[in-house]
Amino acid sequence: MPPTNRNSGTKLPRPRQSTRSLPGQIMWLPPKDHIPATIDPNLQDGAYNHPVVIMSRVPSLEGLVEIFMITSMGSRGIAQAHTPDWAHWLKYVPIKPASHPAMPDTQLCFPDNRLPLAKNSYVNIRQRHSVHLGALRPYRLSGGDPPVLGRASFKSLKEVSGFVDLYDPNTSKRLKEVSSFDDLCDQTKRLERLKEFQGRDSSGPLPEMEDKEVDIWETEQSDVYISPAGLLSLVLLVVVFLYLYIKSQQQ
Repeated sequence: MPPTNRNSGTKLPRPRQSTRSLPGQIMWLPPKDHIPATIDPNLQDGAYNHPVVIMSRVPSLEGLVEIFMITSMGSRGIAQAHTPDWAHWLKYVPIKPASHPAMPDTQLCFPDNRLPLAKNSYVNIRQRHSVHLGALRPYRLSGGDPPVLGRASFKSLKEVSGFVDLYDPNTSKRLKEVSSFDDLCDQTKRLERLKEFQGRDSSGPLPEMEDKEVDIWETEQSDVYISPAGLLSLVLLVVVFLYLYIKSQQQ
């Protein structure tokens, strides 16, 4: 049964959420104006009013959970929406009955007693987001059992995405540090790709916002970004200056 229209002006009810069923549960991130300002995740506009899959085992102390976005590729399927040379071709994991030409053995599934999603969909593993659990709504407003990925499928999703649960107290500190560093590197790469595009001929086609997923923070801070090579050059200049200054004082 398809979800109720999310674009209506009716305020959506708050979910009564048990943390037991959090991992792998499909929920809905409503439109921005349906989320209280105090828990608005402040994502880019295209991220709202979409289904999401919860990856966290438990919320953080602040009530945050980590999610991946879910997309139907405009109801076309990835093979119709993009070609294999697309940079993010392998970053969308199909949910049954959707399929992916490059992932014939990977298809996320629900238990047999759960209804499928309203559209053939894919989990976007390019970037994870932290949102307040209270901002999410049930996928189906009509009630019933929520769609939750089977255990094997959720494990497969964690493996293919390299997901590390930063809010799980059982996750080792070392693993969290490595994952946080990887996220920082990913943000740097996205910023570099944005700068590269901005330097191209503006007459070319614009990228889809959904395909860039550049955080607002990144675009605001792009003017003060210093590359590692630039930082090293700056340090060397300071060292040379200090050396010459000390040498002049000794003469």
